[in-house]
Amino acid sequence: MQKLEGHKGFLTSLAFSPDGKTLMSGSADNAVIWDVATGEEMHKYEHETGVRGVAFSQDGNTLALCLGDSIVLRDTATGEVTQRLSGHHKEVTAAVFSPDNKTVWSTSKDSTLRLWDIATEKEMQKQELALPVEERSLAFSFDNKTIAHGSGEFIILRDAATGVQKWKLVGHTHVITAVAFLLDGRTVVSGSADLTVRLWDVKTGEENEKLTGHTDRVACVAGSSDSRTIASGSWDLTVRLWDAGTGMQKQTFTGHSGAIFAIAFSADGKTIASGSWDRTVRLWDALMSVETQKLEGPEKSDPSLNSPVSAMCVSLDGQVIASGSLDGSIRLWDVATGEETQKPIVTNTWGVTAVDLSPDSEMVAFGSTYGAFGLSDPQLGTTRLWDADTGEEIPDAMQSRRGRAIDVIKISPDRKTILLASRRHQGTVRLWDVATEKVTRRFEIYSMEGLGEGILRKCLTAVAFSPDSKTVATGLAVPLVGSRPQDRAVRLWDAASGKPTGMRRFKLRSYPKWMRFTVDGSALDTNVGRVDLSLPCGLGQASLSPLTEATMSRDNQWVQCDGSDVLWLPHEYRGSRRRMSASHGASIATGRGGWKGVLLLVRTVAGHHVMA
Repeated sequence: MQKLEGHKGFLTSLAFSPDGKTLMSGSADNAVIWDVATGEEMHKYEHETGVRGVAFSQDGNTLALCLGDSIVLRDTATGEVTQRLSGHHKEVTAAVFSPDNKTVWSTSKDSTLRLWDIATEKEMQKQELALPVEERSLAFSFDNKTIAHGSGEFIILRDAATGVQKWKLVGHTHVITAVAFLLDGRTVVSGSADLTVRLWDVKTGEENEKLTGHTDRVACVAGSSDSRTIASGSWDLTVRLWDAGTGMQKQTFTGHSGAIFAIAFSADGKTIASGSWDRTVRLWDALMSVETQKLEGPEKSDPSLNSPVSAMCVSLDGQVIASGSLDGSIRLWDVATGEETQKPIVTNTWGVTAVDLSPDSEMVAFGSTYGAFGLSDPQLGTTRLWDADTGEEIPDAMQSRRGRAIDVIKISPDRKTILLASRRHQGTVRLWDVATEKVTRRFEIYSMEGLGEGILRKCLTAVAFSPDSKTVATGLAVPLVGSRPQDRAVRLWDAASGKPTGMRRFKLRSYPKWMRFTVDGSALDTNVGRVDLSLPCGLGQASLSPLTEATMSRDNQWVQCDGSDVLWLPHEYRGSRRRMSASHGASIATGRGGWKGVLLLVRTVAGHHVMA
């Protein structure tokens, strides 16, 4: 095995040249061209921004690099920039050449799919998407007729000429993380956070095979040139080979120490390249089932917290944890590696009491102890602060009127609205418009109950926005008072008017500690179970289906999975308050105060627990 110095940042993408002689790798620091035979670095392209995706044209003459909100094309022989395709207004996540080398399709975090003419550098088509497309979730069929991309937990097949949707492939139960066409043109391969790889018939839209074996989310997929073998890379640190005909697993490669985010076959199908968050590229012999080379950069240092953790949240895709501290800083952590993704965000507040990430993780909203709230752009490094009561922008939290702590904050999926609330402030929820920087709606979530202010303390337990940002769900826990029974319910509100949607109220068997809408908005997932929102309006017990979800016990001593104690935490790992934990599926992160904060990530898998 040969070890080569190269990347300093985590690997995001890989592509073999059509002749299989060179390999291009993109990372958070640069793009590198490697000689496959010798493992030597041939070219390095330095850029101000990280490289999110790389691709070779089908004739091997052009390279495509996804840089910020543009796609940069380079001549393979000279390395010179030949074209720059600009039009996206957020980071480009993927780009693919058409087989005739005349056009490029691209996706971006601005939730658009665009077609570009390479010769003129002009945008030919633009498709508005319901959700942003994940990196590695865009592919062009080899017959030049079809493009495939992920959309939440679905795969969309479109006509490459018109952009019109042909099929919506339904089967995965979590977000699509990767798609690829097999060379035979008959099959689409998809990977998902539901731990599976699936094969689909392009003509009928039917699922042909479901490949199971990975123990964590599948992050990348690729097919061999003869369409007989599929390779998949995962957060479980393995590369797996599958027989495309039978769906049987052929081989498992191990060696990476970080999640695998990029994978590619050489043109002859004999070599597989995998890229990982451990900053290495590894080459594997597909026939001999052994590692042939390892291309890596310097080792990374271990980050540590230096202030007590006071608030946490997990991004919508489960990849990022945001933790707020008593010193007013916010840190972003990669769930796969457990490391910080950037320098801490300075908020100019005394203590962060609530934190939330936008669906694309490009906006951070936070609340503070003295009634101030703020927004931060991690990429630009900018942070602004407002007084929640007056709506005035302030330089620091000490300039606020010191109102109630903002300990509930949520960003709408369209990033246009911020929901602000205090659990102790008479159940008032405010909707703040990002564009106008003003509160547009206020609504009293307890007013319909006719109860006194003193009774309603600490009753707001959870909030969530619907995927279209039009509906707000609130979770309530009204304590037992006199002859009135304890009320544990979910209510739905119209975000535009601030009024309840009819009398939509779903009673639960226990109060909701967390909630989130499903991708299609038809149901609401809670720690108690899934609430079917298609039920008739009015009062009544919600119809619940069980979920696998990790939560903290009331006393913060136990990690629970579906209500059962699965892991007892020593005192030094227990969060001192409930908001110092955040969950996503079967994973939970918890933080503890003290002069040196502690951040703990626990994953529960099939009734077992793994601490990271």
